[in-house]
Order: sequence, then C-alpha cells, then structure tokens
Amino acid sequence: MTPYGYRCRQEGERLLDPEPNPETAPVVQLAFESYATEQYDGQEIANLLISGGYKPSGRARSGRFTRESIRYILSNAFYVGQVRHGDNLYPGLHEALISKELWDQVQVIRRRGAGKGAGRKPHRVYLLARLARCDNCCGERRTQCSE
Repeated sequence: MTPYGYRCRQEGERLLDPEPNPETAPVVQLAFESYATEQYDGQEIANLLISGGYKPSGRARSGRFTRESIRYILSNAFYVGQVRHGDNLYPGLHEALISKELWDQVQVIRRRGAGKGAGRKPHRVYLLARLARCDNCCGERRTQCSE
C-alpha cells in the first residue's frame, strides 16, 4: 500500500514507482514542519490538519487524523525517500516529500521526547491504591513483591 501523500502510477497493467499526490503531499510536509517547530505535539498537529479541512486516507476508520496517524507519518522513512526491509533502510526509487535535514530534525525531537507536552506524565488515581498489601512482606502491593 502506498503511504499517505503518495499515489500509485500505472502504465497499462504495470505498476510504477509511487509519485507524490499533489492533494495530500502538502499535508505530510505541514505535519513535519509543524512538529519541527517543537510548538505542537501529535494531537495538536492532528487538530491543525482537521481544522484545515484535510482528510486522511480512506483506510482511517475514524475519517479524521489522530495522534497515532501523525506518529505513523512522522516515523515513516518512506517520506525521506527510503524503504524499509526488515530492520534496514535502503534508498527508494520514489521522490522524497521532505528533506533529509527536516527528517533528521524531527527524529531527534521524537527521540528525546521534546515535542510540546512531552515529558509530562498523566496524573492517575487508582481506586485500590495503598489498600492491597503483600502477605509476605506486609508492604504495599506493587507489580511484584520485593520478597
């Protein structure tokens, strides 16, 4: 399947290398450029694209961009002109939608978790917190007992 931002070319019955789709390629570029500013996280980019009237591919069940669809776009090396085979990346025969510099910048931000909102942990309240005890050590029950 061709990633979002590309379309398949066909010559008779023969499939050719994918080419940028003029309708959706700018959406991919906007997602990368927005994330590179470190002002937006994945959900905010999804909201930005939704408010811009952009639609995801027909495979999207919700019919709208999500944080996960943005994560997939930002982690897909196909957009920089590479193809993955197993754990390795190889140069593809298709045109890249983004520059290697922009790709590298976004990957550094993603690795260090520096997008807006990164590093925050949601505050969770667990109903049985501090109520369950371990019979062996009388301590609070966690994932595993220390004994």
